[in-house]
Amino acid sequence: MSIYWLNYILTACGIALTLSGLVLTTYSWYNLHRADRLIEEKVQSHLAEIEERLDKRFSRIAEAIEAFFEANSLFPERFETYLNLARVYAQIDKVELALKYLRDGLERNPQAVTEIEQDPAFAALRQKDPEQFQAIIARFVEQ
Repeated sequence: MSIYWLNYILTACGIALTLSGLVLTTYSWYNLHRADRLIEEKVQSHLAEIEERLDKRFSRIAEAIEAFFEANSLFPERFETYLNLARVYAQIDKVELALKYLRDGLERNPQAVTEIEQDPAFAALRQKDPEQFQAIIARFVEQ
């Protein structure tokens, strides 16, 4: 094999490698610019799913509140309805309403105070307004 053929083979290999490098670079550049759009589409898709789940959750909460008010109008002396309303309002961070219905429920059944002290549904209420919560609990523990 002569030096001429060796140079020819090395030149052909160099050209082939250069062309494959250019193709790979072009493909990478294309994917880089396309990736932004793909990521944005994925993010928007996930945000839409989250929004849909939140809408469903809020509609269920609204239905629950409506059902509790209906039950409350039918059975105004049942303490469970007031405590359930307090639980729902505590979970959606309506602290004043949660405390009001907690107080109303405990006025109808002061013995439920032991259940309320340990109830995890009121954990957020204990953290957001501990003084009011403890004042209500203390008032009914004494009874």
